[in-house]
Amino acid sequence: MLKSDVSRQVTAFIENIPEDQWAVYECVLNRLARTRIPFALGGAIAYAGYTGRMRNTKDLDIYVTPEHRDAAVACLSACGLIDYFDELPYDRKWIYRGKKRDAIMDVIFAMANGRSEVTADWLQRGPVVEGRGHKLRIIPPEELIWSKLYVVQRERCDWPDILNVVHSAGTSLDWDRLLKLLEDDRPLLRSLLSMYSWITQEGAARLPHSLWERLELPVPDQQDRTERMHLLDTRPWFGKAA
Repeated sequence: MLKSDVSRQVTAFIENIPEDQWAVYECVLNRLARTRIPFALGGAIAYAGYTGRMRNTKDLDIYVTPEHRDAAVACLSACGLIDYFDELPYDRKWIYRGKKRDAIMDVIFAMANGRSEVTADWLQRGPVVEGRGHKLRIIPPEELIWSKLYVVQRERCDWPDILNVVHSAGTSLDWDRLLKLLEDDRPLLRSLLSMYSWITQEGAARLPHSLWERLELPVPDQQDRTERMHLLDTRPWFGKAA
């Protein structure tokens, strides 16, 4: 996926954020910039950038390294956001949640399952995008996939999001790096890509052949036009393919 496509899609997402929510987000973004706290955006903004699929979750995910956690929280407090914990308890070991009216901002400094803390790579390797006069960095697609692979819960599963990222941006992903990040957890990616290949052989065939071989999966048949997504959901499901 071209960087220009990612930037265009993020710009479209930001421009559609309601004004009252954006006013809260912008206050915090300006304070983060003034205090020179390194950060990157994730969540729905990063997802929209890599897939073109828009959804207003009424929250903004800010990724920082653990040493900047308190300084980032101070920026939220200065903009009038209060701790969301009393209204909706959450796990403070990896996230701080602030709320002001309908706007929610999450300061994320580690994975929820403790697999990794946020490192400088999360904040430096992703593309810089523009929106409403701001230049903002989003987290890399590899970290986005890595973190979402572990979200398979009774109430929520992020694998559909990952499948869309793979479909839209799979040809430009650094698969070597993602495999290195996963280490012993590669079977999760193996399962997801096995599902993707079942859904669309044509889409899967665009990914590097070496990836399938390293994961010990059959190399997809590029001539096979079979699509099975309708067996899981009859509504439009994938965004634009890479």
